[in-house]
Amino acid sequence: MKQKSDIRVIDNFVKEEHFEEMYKFFTSENVNWNFFEGISDSDVTAKISYDNSFLDNYFFTHRIYDKMRPQSDCFEGLHNMLNPLFEEYLGCEYNQMVRMKANLYPRTQKINRHPWHNDNPHQSNLKGALLMINTCDGFTGFIDGTKVESVANRIIFFNPNEKHHSTSTTNSSTRITLNVNYL
Repeated sequence: MKQKSDIRVIDNFVKEEHFEEMYKFFTSENVNWNFFEGISDSDVTAKISYDNSFLDNYFFTHRIYDKMRPQSDCFEGLHNMLNPLFEEYLGCEYNQMVRMKANLYPRTQKINRHPWHNDNPHQSNLKGALLMINTCDGFTGFIDGTKVESVANRIIFFNPNEKHHSTSTTNSSTRITLNVNYL
């Protein structure tokens, strides 16, 4: 029997007017999206397909905060918006941000389930949050079989060192998520 994953899902996490700003930013021409072949660091599917076409095995990312420093001009605004919410919701569970990045998965003909991965297995005390930027038929899957649908302004708090996976979407041009790792 699989152990139940420790997942907390909250809808309407960010105030509507702030979320609208975030949505407009991530869907604008002002974001520099970087192409990555293969969905995860441990991904061997760039050469061999898991259950999808290997031609669909790519995504785009926008690094916002990494290696203890901002990587994007949007960091300050996002940090000022999200940090108080994280502190309010998580309390003493939240000490500091380690990484923030946005992921963009292009539409595919069928839902592609991406490979299982851990965010950083070398950092055992790492925690994670995934904020959905748009609503689509994509989802995030967890090792216990839980599926959390992509609904705009829905956040998932979870253990990023437990295996999980993303998917593509078929009913929107993109699936966009904001991934935050914290201690």
